[in-house]
Amino acid sequence: MKKILATLLASAMAFTAIGGLAACGGSDDSGPVLKVWCPQEAISGYEKIVPQFKEKYPDYAKYTIKFEAKGEGTVQTALGKDPSTGADVFFIPSDHLYKLYNRNVLQALPDNYKALVTERDEAFTYEFATINDKIMAFPATNDNGYFLYYDSTELTAEDVLSLDKIQSVAKAKNKHISFDYGDAYYVASFFIGTGCAFDFADASMKKYDTTLDSPEGMAAIEAYWNYFSTEKNNAPKSPSQVITNSDIVSGFAEGNYIAGIYGTWKWSEIKKKVPNAETKIKTAVLPSFTVGGETYDMGTFYGAKYCAVNALKSADTIPAALALAEFFTSEEGQLARYNATNAGPSNKNLTENNETIKNDPIIKTYRAQVQKKGYVQHDQADGFWAETGILNPVKKMATGEMKTLKDAKEELKTIAASIKIDKT
Repeated sequence: MKKILATLLASAMAFTAIGGLAACGGSDDSGPVLKVWCPQEAISGYEKIVPQFKEKYPDYAKYTIKFEAKGEGTVQTALGKDPSTGADVFFIPSDHLYKLYNRNVLQALPDNYKALVTERDEAFTYEFATINDKIMAFPATNDNGYFLYYDSTELTAEDVLSLDKIQSVAKAKNKHISFDYGDAYYVASFFIGTGCAFDFADASMKKYDTTLDSPEGMAAIEAYWNYFSTEKNNAPKSPSQVITNSDIVSGFAEGNYIAGIYGTWKWSEIKKKVPNAETKIKTAVLPSFTVGGETYDMGTFYGAKYCAVNALKSADTIPAALALAEFFTSEEGQLARYNATNAGPSNKNLTENNETIKNDPIIKTYRAQVQKKGYVQHDQADGFWAETGILNPVKKMATGEMKTLKDAKEELKTIAASIKIDKT
C-alpha cells in the first residue's frame, strides 16, 4: 500500500463548534457537506487528516466535513425511523452490523474498496462484516473488548490473577473495584467465563438461542450472588460493598479504587486525569473467579468497530462518503485514531510493523484477553440488552432488591425463556 506523504497543513482547515458539531475542511457551508457521526474522543484525530483526505481524493475536496459526537453504540438508535436523515458516514460496533443490514442502511463496499480492505486489514474484521459475499463496512479498529486495569501500588501482578484476591485486598484497604453491572456488555463476563452461549443462529436473525438457563448459567448467576449481592456484601454504599459501578477514572484519581474492568478506550482518559498513570496504572487479563468449588476465568465479548456509509442518502454523495470512510479507516486514519484514543488498529501493517503499536501494553493486554477467554460479539437479541435482560438480576443483587439466590436463579430462567426467538 502506498503511504500518503503529504504534509498536514493546519492552516488549510477551519473549525467551527456549533451545537455539538465540528465543521472541517472550510468554513463555507454553502457547498456540499458530508456529516460524520463518531465518538467524541476520536473527532480530533480525524479532523487533523481531513486535508490529507482531500489531497488523496481531489474530486471530493469541495465537500465540507462536519463531525457530530456520537458513540458507536448509540448510532443504531440515533438513525431512528428514518435513517435517510442520519449521517452520511458513521462508526458502529460489530454487534450492530446485521440489524442495520436488515434495515438496508449499510452501503456495500464496491469491488475496488473491497480489494483494499482484504489486502490491508486483519481477516477477522472484514470476514465478520461480510454478509452474502459483500463487505458491508470498513474495519476501523480491532479492539472491542475489555480487560482489567489496576493500581500497581495497591496490587501485584500475582494478586490480579484472582478476583478473590483482588477483593480481599480491597476489603483490607477499605477500597473498591469498578465493574459496570448496569451494562449487559460487562455483565456477560461471568456467563462467558462459565461457558454460556447466546447468539443468533445466522445472519437472518430469525433464530436466537441461549444457554443462560443451563447449569453454566446457574453457576454464573451464583458467582454474581457471591461477589455482588448486598446480602453478602452489606448495604449498597457501605465500604464493605467492594464491587461498585462507579467510574474508574475518578476512583483511581482519588485513590479509592484499586481495579476496574474496561476497554482500550478508557486509557486516554485515565492518562489525562490520573496522576502518574503511565507508571502507576497497569493492565492484565481478566481474573479467575470461583463458584461451587470450581474456578473459571472471566471472559470478554470481542469484536471490531467499523466505519459505514449510509446507503439511504443521496446517490450523488455516496461516492464521496465511501471515499471518506475508506480514508478514515486507511493506515493513516487508523494511526490518527490510535494517537487520539489508543484504539487498537485492524490494519495489518500497523499491528505487525509499527513498533509503538506492537509494544503498546494496552493493546497487548486486549489481544491476550481475547486469546485467553473471549466470545465473538455477534448481534444479540434485543431482550439481551434490555433493562429486563441479564443485567437486571445482577443490578438487583447490588442494590439489595434481590433477597435470595433462589430468586436470582428463577429470574434468570425467566429471562432466558423471554429472549429465545424462533421465527424459522
